[in-house]
Amino acid sequence: IYDFQTKREKQLTSGSLQKENPSWALNSLHLLYNTVGDSEGAIYMINLNEKESIRLPLEGGIHRFPSWS
Repeated sequence: IYDFQTKREKQLTSGSLQKENPSWALNSLHLLYNTVGDSEGAIYMINLNEKESIRLPLEGGIHRFPSWS
């Protein structure tokens, strides 16, 4: 993310899997995204006040295109 006041970038994620399809919560504090690997597709959530993403416990299959409802 980019802070326009300080003009600095902050990396939110890490790891070797590709991250895509970010979806911001209405409160602008949480972000959902999915990872893509050879045999994996999972959805993660990150709170901007925390340092670690949380993998959401979804059953079976490859999960992509997260959204808030």
